[in-house]
Amino acid sequence: MNSFKYWLMLALLLVSFINVAAGGARSKPAPQKKSMVASHAPLTEPFLAKPAMGAPFRDPVFGTTITRLTDAAAQHAEGFVCYYSKLDPFNADETKILIYRRGGQWFIYSPANHTLRRAPVKNSQTDAQPRWHPTQANILFWFDANKIMQHDFATGRTTTIHTFPAYQFVTNFDEGNYSADGRYVALAGKNWPWQTGLQEFFVFDLNERILLGNPLAATGRTVDWVSISPSGKYVVVLVGSPHGAGQWQGLDVYRAPEMALLPHAYYPYSDHADLGIDGEGNEVYVTDNAEDTYPDRLRHLEKYRLDNGVKTDLLGCAWGLSRLVSCRNFAAPGWAIISTYSSPKHLAEEKTYPFDDEIFAVKMDGSRAVKRIAHHRSQRFAVGDYSYNNYWDQPNAVISRSGNYILFSSNWRELGAPQDVYLIDLRDQEGWITGE
Repeated sequence: MNSFKYWLMLALLLVSFINVAAGGARSKPAPQKKSMVASHAPLTEPFLAKPAMGAPFRDPVFGTTITRLTDAAAQHAEGFVCYYSKLDPFNADETKILIYRRGGQWFIYSPANHTLRRAPVKNSQTDAQPRWHPTQANILFWFDANKIMQHDFATGRTTTIHTFPAYQFVTNFDEGNYSADGRYVALAGKNWPWQTGLQEFFVFDLNERILLGNPLAATGRTVDWVSISPSGKYVVVLVGSPHGAGQWQGLDVYRAPEMALLPHAYYPYSDHADLGIDGEGNEVYVTDNAEDTYPDRLRHLEKYRLDNGVKTDLLGCAWGLSRLVSCRNFAAPGWAIISTYSSPKHLAEEKTYPFDDEIFAVKMDGSRAVKRIAHHRSQRFAVGDYSYNNYWDQPNAVISRSGNYILFSSNWRELGAPQDVYLIDLRDQEGWITGE
């Protein structure tokens, strides 16, 4: 065979191979998006063996993609947990996840390379309460006594943002957040003793590094938490006790930064709740109503507008279900993420109720529309009694700002076992809230 024929045949074979490969690529079906479950029907949780760390799996009922991120037992840890449902563990570009190791240590999980490393959070006297900067992906804030600290992951530097010399401590009682643009934070300035010492609430501007307005005197008040609203227009204070319609009873909303009380009737109790944005752009408070009784004899979720106090009934569930609330999805607003967990009596019933031990989204418009996401398989209580009761076994599901991800923790129904953290990836779900 001469060289011309040889190279011609080789070229034809190469073209044929390329065409086959291209045809194969064209004929390969596109990944099918999974449809969301939108019914209110009771859906039984089937047995599912505890998954291996790092191996994505599908929820057998809802079809969502879930990955176990940690292995607490292998690291001899009490547990790795999603800290609380209203605290966003995702940084601004969702490339880092803040995870709490029980016992006081914070870790950073990197989805890109599946690594877990100690966070540079150091504090001397109070809970650090770390939070990501809402818009700057490399910035992490925390409190150290009477200081706001900052770590920049791009430079590796830790700096003091501000020291508050009038106070021994600053805090938001572990549940407050920064405004959605990262500029404002509502704080309690406190002096020892913790319960009876000086206590004042104020707004701090992180850009200008100054206190705004006049502090609100709150010495002696029993407060559950204080937070700035997403826009920075309101300071919200949840009073632990007493309960009622007046100031320092239940939920108080103040206009920031002057701390002027808004004269509206909000939720009079203190239950699981979060601040968010509804489908019309209103700033709202979404709460588990664990005290009131509706005619249907169910335990309801409620929404309150911050600007006028108007209440919207969102959904009723069985009384044996506690509901944690997450509204961190500012880029896909209008929905609240709910994670339920069963009481001992509820666990003992031989009956499945709607939303039992589930993570789901409920629409904030009062339509009762839901998008059901996963069974979290975490059990806080023993069946039938309180002989076992571990706070850290709450699922504490929290949604990311984009709405693409949900983080939760679970003991996988192994009472006394270390908890692990799980990530739900919702990007392939047909009809998910990010597509609205």
